[in-house]
Amino acid sequence: DDLVSDEDAGRLFRTDFFPGLGWMLRRELWQELSPRFPLEHWDHWMRLRSTSKGRDCVVPMVSRNYNIGVNGANMQSSQYNRYLKRIRYNTQADVQLEDLASVLSDAYETSLHQLVAEAAPNHHAAGSEGLGPKGLAKREDAPAHVLYTYTADTFAKLASQLGIWQVPRATHRHTAVIRYRRTTFVLASSRWSPYLPEQLRTSLPSEAFFATGSAAQSCDSACKA
Repeated sequence: DDLVSDEDAGRLFRTDFFPGLGWMLRRELWQELSPRFPLEHWDHWMRLRSTSKGRDCVVPMVSRNYNIGVNGANMQSSQYNRYLKRIRYNTQADVQLEDLASVLSDAYETSLHQLVAEAAPNHHAAGSEGLGPKGLAKREDAPAHVLYTYTADTFAKLASQLGIWQVPRATHRHTAVIRYRRTTFVLASSRWSPYLPEQLRTSLPSEAFFATGSAAQSCDSACKA
């Protein structure tokens, strides 16, 4: 709850990661999805590229709903206490949303390009030695914008420093924006974020390749094979 405040209740952001809890959609989209809508694990199905087809979700910065608690089929007490217990949710009855035009696609893309450019001079690679993001933000001379680049192997360490989920969520094109105190942190995948300057991008290892698994085969077994 220290990453947002009540003052953020009117702010919105875009994400291509379907949030999954409270949501609404247009009738036309439901007519498209409903004939194929699964009875189980529909949140994962909604995150498939074949389902989203490049569409984003517009999400309030301060959540409008909350997890029902530690008891549940897919919940462990350690996970709940670490990630969900302290999440701030909106309690204001009447919230005036900020400029809606800012979350339209073209405007949002422009703002992210600009934000990354402003944060790039203060660049840190996740997993490298140095002050973590929260420690950096507490300094008197903390910069206004900081860029952290990550890979799949280094994101967990960065996430633990911020107290967020251990795999990227709520990202937009592999890029997330988090505010803490006076500092805005941009978390960008060095391999997949399109907003990074060329010198900060990391290519896939030359020996890496994509392996296709068979139906009902796990990713681990497909890669092992």
